[in-house]
Amino acid sequence: MQMQLAWQIIIAFVLSFSAAYFVVKVIDVVRSGSAPKIQTPALDFAQLNELIAPKPGELITELGCGNGKFLKFIATKNPNTKFIGMDNGLIAVMTARAQLISTKNVKIRLADIAKQQKFSGTKFYGYLSPSLISLIAQKLPRGARLISLEYAADGMKPLKVIKLNNPTKLVSKVYIYKIS
Repeated sequence: MQMQLAWQIIIAFVLSFSAAYFVVKVIDVVRSGSAPKIQTPALDFAQLNELIAPKPGELITELGCGNGKFLKFIATKNPNTKFIGMDNGLIAVMTARAQLISTKNVKIRLADIAKQQKFSGTKFYGYLSPSLISLIAQKLPRGARLISLEYAADGMKPLKVIKLNNPTKLVSKVYIYKIS
């Protein structure tokens, strides 16, 4: 009798958790108005950190930070630099906030970067489509650097195109732009 009750409690918990997760995912997709997200491929974080080249006192934004895995790496390596992670996925933002709870130089924001009116900071990076990169570039402050993984921005000439040391099937180069 006790064993049957224990199993009923476990099943009720699993069903409740699954239903709550499903509701949050539906709200996430409806609120953002977008399809499921594309995760940034696993890259050589150390090389990407070198390419972004954080400096003390800078404000650097990751556009589409997802679960915050790279943000945690770069923020830990550069404790005197401030970072913002932006994502329009509620679950991604909650996961990133949990993962970065003890990282004092990072703020995570729930935001649709395509609808953002303007951005603050000195450097911005992300794994975004060419059209989204171009749209965001128009809203960045003059002199800012935009670092794009794999995709060139429509209608913009990069300062540099860098081939990665350890390319993946999805990302083999990085485009660096200066906003004028």
